[in-house]
Amino acid sequence: MKRSREPPSELSFYVIDAFTDIAFSGNPAGVCLCKDSKLSVSQMRKVVDEFALPIVAFVGETEEKGVFSIRWFTPSQEIPLCGHGTLAAAYVLYVKERVSAKELTFSYEGGTLKASMNKDRVSVTLPQNVPQPIELSDSIRSSLAAALKLDVDAMLMTSYSETSKKLVVEILKVDVLKSLTPNFSDLLAVSFPVEVVGVIVTVYDAEVRSKKYNWVCRYFAPWIGVEEDPATGSVQTCLAPYFSPRIDQPVMNAYQVSKRGGSFVITLPSYETVKIEGGTRTVLRGYVKFPRDR
Repeated sequence: MKRSREPPSELSFYVIDAFTDIAFSGNPAGVCLCKDSKLSVSQMRKVVDEFALPIVAFVGETEEKGVFSIRWFTPSQEIPLCGHGTLAAAYVLYVKERVSAKELTFSYEGGTLKASMNKDRVSVTLPQNVPQPIELSDSIRSSLAAALKLDVDAMLMTSYSETSKKLVVEILKVDVLKSLTPNFSDLLAVSFPVEVVGVIVTVYDAEVRSKKYNWVCRYFAPWIGVEEDPATGSVQTCLAPYFSPRIDQPVMNAYQVSKRGGSFVITLPSYETVKIEGGTRTVLRGYVKFPRDR
């Protein structure tokens, strides 16, 4: 397939709310369909800056049917992987672009991701990011708790996913989780002994399980330009293997208790992957126009 050297005058652009069945909730993602055109990083950044969404996924065609390239950008940087951006991209390809492949493959720098659609629900299969217990010094625990505006004694356990660079903080009460109002400057100033790109705060208790969910969580990621992400697929790639030993069931349900909220249906197809299903809603469809004289 012959590639275009210059971007076309316009590219299709969508805003999709992911991991929700209700518009204006879940996690919004921009999806820019690059077709067979190659945008420069500078051009991608201009699109990201224009819309100020938590993520924009740039999706390109390849020579192979059902295989697409994908890159993800937050307002501050390109990131290695994004679950809700991939879910949104798959939805656009299936529903808006009428791609007929039973399974989609997204090629990215770290490998490939799979996506499929069953009725009106999209599923993405992502790598597991298994967290391991991490011992933090008393001073770091105190600094972290203060930044989260959390009583240090409320932190039951801290774990760390080396592959995703996410720190997991398990606490006891849902109402405490909902009431957190972190100081993000203080959070950025915590001197962790490892590289951290985001902090997951999570609860697993009888109150949560009585409301059909196995766990609930929130995710704070000022390190990548997102203070609180509303509904995060990559967070579940950490929490699913973290909680699954406690849960004797093949299908797990999680909820992200951000202001917008987000729900996830999760299975573990293998010891290495997490399959996450979620709802999607289209809130905007249009075009990104590039001046011809650029």
